[in-house]
Amino acid sequence: MSEYVLLAFGGAGPTHVAGYTQGIPLWGILIFPYSSVFSAFGAAAADFEHHYLRALNLIVPPAPSNDLKLGIGQRLSQVWEEMEQQAIQLFAAGLDQ
Repeated sequence: MSEYVLLAFGGAGPTHVAGYTQGIPLWGILIFPYSSVFSAFGAAAADFEHHYLRALNLIVPPAPSNDLKLGIGQRLSQVWEEMEQQAIQLFAAGLDQ
């Protein structure tokens, strides 16, 4: 992770970046001026918008074992794949459906 830069944007991304990156050894964090304004404008001006929502409740202790980290990563990957399939099906049907 120390080679990556996190781009904090959107409505609340820059506001909470210190909290959700705490303890993550990133190379840097970029925060864009007026990012919440551009996020809101983009959402309001978009011709098409679809939300993919999936709740995943996980309890992660402060010092998780490597096996637990692996299991959580696998579960998150599974959820992402499920949402990706939903998006593929939606776009295959056409945006006017």
